[in-house]
Amino acid sequence: MSNLDDLIKKTKEKHAAELKALRKQAAREEQELFVRVARLFEEHEPEQFAQYRDHAASLIEQERVARAERAKASRARRKEQRDAAHDGGGDA
Repeated sequence: MSNLDDLIKKTKEKHAAELKALRKQAAREEQELFVRVARLFEEHEPEQFAQYRDHAASLIEQERVARAERAKASRARRKEQRDAAHDGGGDA
């Protein structure tokens, strides 16, 4: 029975690796398509492309700032919890 279990395990691992490779290839092809569309859009509609590019850059910056603020708030909460636990433990 262990030979069968080993065979099943190896087959599942091989299948998982193949699926991972296929997903990676599909993502790469999709990225290439997006780049080509962007280049065509820039070539044919340069003003509108510049507006969308600037808007996208602004959104990316807003997301970066929001992530940084969430991380800062999370660090502050953890520090408060540690301080509260330390203070509570010292009084007992």
